[in-house]
Amino acid sequence: MKQGKHSLIYFLGRGLTGLVNFFAITIYTRLLVPSEYGVYALVSASVTLFNTVLYQWLRLVLLRFLPKSKTEEDQGRLYASISLGFVLSSLLSVIIAAVYYFFNREDKTLSQLLLFGVILLWFEAFFEISLEYFRSNLKPTKYAAAFIVKSVAAILLGSTLAYFHMGAWGLIVGILSADIIVSLIFFRPFISRLASNFRNIDNAYFKTSLRFGLPITLSYAMTFIINSSDRYFIKYYMGDSATGMYAVGYDLARQSLWVIMTSMNLASYPLAVRALEQHGVEEANVQLSDNFILLIAVSLPAAIGMAVLADRIAEVFVGRLFIKEVTVIVPMIAIGSFVAGLKNFYIDQSFQLGKKTHLQIWSVIAAAAVNVILNIVLIPSIGIMGAIYSTLASFAIALVVSCMVSRFSYTMPFPKTGSIKILIASVLMGAGIYFLKAYIPGKTGLFVLVFIGLIIYCLILSVSGILKVDLTNKKVSFNYSGN
Repeated sequence: MKQGKHSLIYFLGRGLTGLVNFFAITIYTRLLVPSEYGVYALVSASVTLFNTVLYQWLRLVLLRFLPKSKTEEDQGRLYASISLGFVLSSLLSVIIAAVYYFFNREDKTLSQLLLFGVILLWFEAFFEISLEYFRSNLKPTKYAAAFIVKSVAAILLGSTLAYFHMGAWGLIVGILSADIIVSLIFFRPFISRLASNFRNIDNAYFKTSLRFGLPITLSYAMTFIINSSDRYFIKYYMGDSATGMYAVGYDLARQSLWVIMTSMNLASYPLAVRALEQHGVEEANVQLSDNFILLIAVSLPAAIGMAVLADRIAEVFVGRLFIKEVTVIVPMIAIGSFVAGLKNFYIDQSFQLGKKTHLQIWSVIAAAAVNVILNIVLIPSIGIMGAIYSTLASFAIALVVSCMVSRFSYTMPFPKTGSIKILIASVLMGAGIYFLKAYIPGKTGLFVLVFIGLIIYCLILSVSGILKVDLTNKKVSFNYSGN
């Protein structure tokens, strides 16, 4: 019950944010030309890279260890470790920026880029750490509210500045301003906890946090290479305009699907951790099975529907300069993002639950190596399609290797019956809307087809026994096992 309630709240938060991001892409692709969007995409990717490398471990430490911190003393040591880690990571970001500037002083715009980039990095990192504080304390409402306010503020401020010809920099300043606003409104209690406990640093505890978090950080850094290095290769081989084209299609598919998958994971993973810590493996596996079925039941039909309706999605949500490329990119990235989501939001939890996070690195090292090699080989010869093929290959390899290695950490349950039923229902839904698409034309037809697809999917799930409808009592329930 708690999982369903929390998932709904997270989904509303992430879902509304996803709608805002849809509108953002729609607006940005009309206010910016492809080359400007390409600059924005590269700055955003760079901030994401260093946010992942320098700060991801702090988010994971907070999420994993706060449920175990029963006393004020334990919590104080945890908050002290988070504070110290944030300060050290921020100092390291300044050093990296200074070294980069020293070797590239001839670039006249670099100083402005680095200044805004580093400041944006700090606030983006703190925003995400603070969200994990809400998540760890099972406060999905505050999590969702902070996320929604930030997203709305970022698009309003960013699009306004872009309208007044600030281009990519307008979007960047908009995000930074939104981070500051949200921190002042929502995160002051968390800031107070960090500040008041900064002197309670326990070296042994901090080292334990590092040992847990750093292997995962390396894994996430490799994941970044899989997800975003193609933009740098496209920039190098094809220029800013091609980068912008690719980024719009990729972000439209990836972000839309991961809004759904992230919402499921935000609610489900903390419940699995608490089940394991308080009730043991058997209870945790029951929760994990529920988590898996819920994850694929919502995300798989969304991925297939997005792939089938890619042309309609492009017509509705992006500017005319981007439509052709987005129509080609969205179907493959949607399916690839589902595969990547299975790894990130389910399989990889094995390494965290088993506290063997060092094993997680192997799958992403293999996938990152394949991604880089294929990008170098394919992009010069077949352009953007080379980046797409590289991404799909790396996603598949990451999932396979992660499944193999996870057996040495924590054995994740896989409910086969429910999974097969969901797969069949999703494929039949996709076939249905593909057939009907020719008879329901126009931009408004997109929303009609989505509604029809939802009806088809729910009917099939109902017949299969996964979705149970009690007309007498007017209740709808979800059978996680699918039996």
